[in-house]
Amino acid sequence: MSDKKGKPLNVEVNVGKEIQEIATDFLEPIEVIREAVSNAYDAGSNDFTIAAKADTDDEGRRILSIEFRDDGIGMDEGTLKAFFGLGMSDEPEIKGREKIGFKGHGTKTFYSARNIWVATRRGGALTFAIVENARKQLLKAAKPEPFLFSGADAEFWLADKQMRLQGNGTLIRLDDFTADSGRLIDEFKHKVLENYLRWFTIAGSIRPVFSPDQKSVMNVRVQGTNETKPFQIEWGHPSARGSWRSWRSSRRTPSGRSAPS
Repeated sequence: MSDKKGKPLNVEVNVGKEIQEIATDFLEPIEVIREAVSNAYDAGSNDFTIAAKADTDDEGRRILSIEFRDDGIGMDEGTLKAFFGLGMSDEPEIKGREKIGFKGHGTKTFYSARNIWVATRRGGALTFAIVENARKQLLKAAKPEPFLFSGADAEFWLADKQMRLQGNGTLIRLDDFTADSGRLIDEFKHKVLENYLRWFTIAGSIRPVFSPDQKSVMNVRVQGTNETKPFQIEWGHPSARGSWRSWRSSRRTPSGRSAPS
């Protein structure tokens, strides 16, 4: 090898562009459900709640907002950096659970929301994170700009956004999820969400059929846009219930045609 020293080349990564490409790889908005369930599972959550709500913005436009709540170990500043960043999954190993996420790609679909609010508590310490105009940044392939608040400032934002978080865990609110969120309101009704959970997430695992100790790994509650409170669904995929046909039929739009799959 030559003893002559070459000039080092500084290799750079366009973070904003990478996040944009990963986020747009998710073909269906409902895939956000899978990513949220996986994160809660990896965080050791025993109780997980999904609440999809039909809201109205300041301009009178109907929008879809989604909340995910878990009682896992919560996040600190380092974990939040991985949560919002790329390729830095920082979730610890939880005894008795085989980790699902490892690349940190899944949460990038959250950037399709207009705003992202995250309240999280680890070891009793509350942190509040805000990403304003997340979707606008995504469309511009701009690097995300989360802002973190702790202590009294975190408590202020928790109250200001009317979010409640008791004990350790994480509460995520996706405000105005996707640019066409009003159209998604009917696609996030309870039956659609429940069937998706059964077929495409860890909540529909068939392990309970073979392992009795897997029968109640995580309590999952679902509130669709057609409901005012969450209802618990059974963990695992009941062999006597559900089918691909029920999944397809549950996604019929008001016009009678199936929503895109």
